[in-house]
Amino acid sequence: MSVVERSNKGSRNQKSLERRPQRSGIANVALGSMQNVILIALIVVGLVAPTTAKYPICDRGTVEITEINGTYELCFNEECREFIGNETVRTYELLPSPTHNETRVTVRYGAGDKPIEFTTICLNPDICIISSSIFSTSLLGNPHCWPVGAVITTAMILYLATTMMFLSLYLLITIIRIASKRPAQVVQNTCTITGQQVNVQLHSLRPTPLSGGMFITLCVAILVGNGTVAACQHGFTRHATNIVCNQDGNCSYEFSRKLLFNRIQTEHCVEIRHRNKTVGLLKMKLAPTNLVCSKVSKFFTKSTEIRVFSRVRCPQAGSCFDNVCDKIRPNETIPELTRGSKYPGYSGCQYTCGGLSCGCFLPAPSCTFHRVAHVPISDAVYEVVERSEWVPSIHVEVESTLYQETQKEDVLLQPYVTYRFHNFNITATSVQKPALSILNSRFALSENELLILAVPVECATRNETLENFRNCINKVVCDCNTGWTKHHCHCPYNSLRAVANDSLNHLPLVIPHLEIHTSNGGIIAFTEDVETVITVQSQLLVSSTELVYDEKCDIKLTNLSGCYDCLHGATMGATCTSVNSAKITILCDHNVFAVECGPTSPKTNVHLRFDSSVAQQKCYTVCGNEKWTLPLNGTLFNHPMKHNSVFKFNEDKYTGTSLLNLVSEIHMPDLNPLFKVVRLHWKAFTAAGIAALAAAGLTYLFDPVLLIGLVGLCGCSSCASSSKSFRCTMSPPTFADLGKSAKDLFNKGYNHGFLKVDSTTKAGDSKEVEFKTSASHNLGSGKLGGNLDVKYKIPAYGLTLTEKWNTENQLGTIIEVNEQFGRGLKLTFDSLYAPHAGKRTGKLKADWSLQTARITAEVGLTSAPVINAAGVFSREGWLFGAAASFDTSTNKLASTSLAFGHQTSNYTLHSFVVNSTDFGASLFHKVAHNVEIGTILGWKVGGSGADFGLATKYSPTRDLVLRAKLNNSSQIAMAATHSLSPDLKMTLSTQFNLTSNDHHKFGMGLEYEPSQ
Repeated sequence: MSVVERSNKGSRNQKSLERRPQRSGIANVALGSMQNVILIALIVVGLVAPTTAKYPICDRGTVEITEINGTYELCFNEECREFIGNETVRTYELLPSPTHNETRVTVRYGAGDKPIEFTTICLNPDICIISSSIFSTSLLGNPHCWPVGAVITTAMILYLATTMMFLSLYLLITIIRIASKRPAQVVQNTCTITGQQVNVQLHSLRPTPLSGGMFITLCVAILVGNGTVAACQHGFTRHATNIVCNQDGNCSYEFSRKLLFNRIQTEHCVEIRHRNKTVGLLKMKLAPTNLVCSKVSKFFTKSTEIRVFSRVRCPQAGSCFDNVCDKIRPNETIPELTRGSKYPGYSGCQYTCGGLSCGCFLPAPSCTFHRVAHVPISDAVYEVVERSEWVPSIHVEVESTLYQETQKEDVLLQPYVTYRFHNFNITATSVQKPALSILNSRFALSENELLILAVPVECATRNETLENFRNCINKVVCDCNTGWTKHHCHCPYNSLRAVANDSLNHLPLVIPHLEIHTSNGGIIAFTEDVETVITVQSQLLVSSTELVYDEKCDIKLTNLSGCYDCLHGATMGATCTSVNSAKITILCDHNVFAVECGPTSPKTNVHLRFDSSVAQQKCYTVCGNEKWTLPLNGTLFNHPMKHNSVFKFNEDKYTGTSLLNLVSEIHMPDLNPLFKVVRLHWKAFTAAGIAALAAAGLTYLFDPVLLIGLVGLCGCSSCASSSKSFRCTMSPPTFADLGKSAKDLFNKGYNHGFLKVDSTTKAGDSKEVEFKTSASHNLGSGKLGGNLDVKYKIPAYGLTLTEKWNTENQLGTIIEVNEQFGRGLKLTFDSLYAPHAGKRTGKLKADWSLQTARITAEVGLTSAPVINAAGVFSREGWLFGAAASFDTSTNKLASTSLAFGHQTSNYTLHSFVVNSTDFGASLFHKVAHNVEIGTILGWKVGGSGADFGLATKYSPTRDLVLRAKLNNSSQIAMAATHSLSPDLKMTLSTQFNLTSNDHHKFGMGLEYEPSQ
């Protein structure tokens, strides 16, 4: 990051101040000291005030701008806007770039010739940031950015396609059944088209081998001129000899050579011979061609905004009389709309309601007058021009060596105008300009700006624009409804201000192979896409030939980077090493380009355009009689943004195409990268496909309930952690965990009636294997029980495998897949098998966590499964949840639950209702860092009374935790947990009833878990 600060407030490094000579006494000394202090204070304030945190701050693809009170200008590269600051901080997201480009951010404060300016260079974020939303075309085009999201999106598309197929088949069968009741006639038409395939093969010209004498002569010429002449490309030339006779009958020969130049062939070398000896060399190199716009002034205009002025008049009041709405003209001045009549536009009238209900006395229609006007927003006058033609000026670098004397000159050729260069006449006899649509645009020029635009207001002269703007011609028609207010008029948004806000409409404009600039009020374009034929005439060319020095070289191409079918295009680097400077032409399957060669291995940046994401071409070239075969490979990004405006990007908040916008998008990305990801992750895609087909079957069985849930699922955006400006917060708890803090005070830490021993150990380099054993003895029944759990984690795949066994000879398996089928989505398969009874049970669970929602679902894998679903939604600490249980055997809802509460860091309030019969609430409060209290209240419709309980937890030291609870049945329980060591804890608990003496219980537990 580099920060450049320029200020015209004075010098920042003033080291000394001028001192006035002391006149007399202490008073003068004090006065002089006070003046010095004031002067120093003013200088310090002037230096520090403008630079206090006013420079842009870059951080992970975002820019923070600290405003000041007043007007300032903010620029992203060449795109600038003015703002009025109020000491706030603005945050902008930079444009995602497929090639990690940089953006120059500039803030200018103040006015005048030398404003205060701060500039920062920021790195653009990666393009994958716009591919982090499920069901977006950008994700389908760039699946390698988020393979899991691509899997989910593909599964959703397969699900929707299968569901629509089921629906189509159902409709088709229904139509066939209805149509089968009446006869149908079938008419068959057969059309056979035959064609021929024509193979066209171009003839290639091959150079003829030189004779022995000519070869020796050329070698001598090359060795003599090796120090001053570089190698040339093999091009297309033609030698011509013409006989020219005058009126006196005197005839002479004219010798010329025509040279073809284009974007690939940019240089030619012509050898000059005399009496079978090489005496000189003519070298010509084509530079970018200048295209000067020959302007034709069309009209003048101003930057305006559209405003709609309206007024309602009751019948026979004001101008509303004598059927005025039927007679009004577009340019008529209406007295009620005098304020809008001074601007260009058009007027209109429409009859609306009348009578007492509309505020009028007479029961006749009232008149609604309106005027659509263009109100200027600045005094700048723009001259709108069109090009009559683009006049080319061909820039050629000419170098001639004749009898060891070298002459160099940069020649600017005009078409068909001969230029004399020493002994040569050089003429551009043919020029083919590029056919680019942008060169046919209209331009609007002001003193400080030049735009490419379509203008809504046209004025004949500059004077009319300044003094009589009302008479200018309106080019905009709005669609207005009854009422004629501004909110009911829909006008095309093509004002000059809207055009100026788009960076692509500003000059200078730089795109591959074309640059458009302004110079002294004119418009100049520079391009390499010009094909021209230059004719060189001279008596010296009586014996000449094209000289091609086949230089040995070493060429290397880098992989392509960038995007396809986009504004940025694809770029590739090419390095070429040779003894002398040369230019090598490389031919590919679908592209041709030239690279620079030299002893310093110069790097050539090649800009190419592709219509598909996967580029695989073979390129070849010949240098030093050696044929080089070079691969041109690369995987390009899908970049759906068609603009380069940072301001527009932040206004639109582009985060990927949503499900609703996907239907309206016509252009679909290249799906070859998606197929590549499918082959790479075929297991995940297979599982997702099976799940999608199963979901389609369930949708068919259970009507559109699942389909509606899926649409709601797709409409929610995933949490994109790649953008700093969008931070994810903790998701709400599940429905079962609502009020968990209060429940834990009543349930955890008590083991009265049991003797328990728990042990947990972990193994592995990353502690990915966990062994958990537990044994308990029921003091009341004397029953012993125990279980063994083994958990194995694979973090790379988000997979957790748990195997369980207990003393009742039951085997359990739990498979958890987290964050693999979607951000925040956790899938769980829970099964239990009893070998002695041959009983198997299983459940499939889903838990989806969002920033403001938590959705869970559970379905039993039995013959008559029960489906449980729940959702919790949060907003600013408030929680709302709902749950339902559906029994497929009876096709009825088994239970429903609703919950509502509020949660903070210190307390949690929770209330719930189950089946509209059970009501309850709980409160958890963290009084201090070591004291917690909680209460639970419950009431059942038709019950004898309410149930309640009170619990507390107190930690007097780090090693000791005391717990106590009581309920409305006079039962009191207490427990103490003491940490004997960092790995071993012992818990003693007891419970007794204040109303009877036979309900006393006690228990003890040991818990061992090695510290990490």
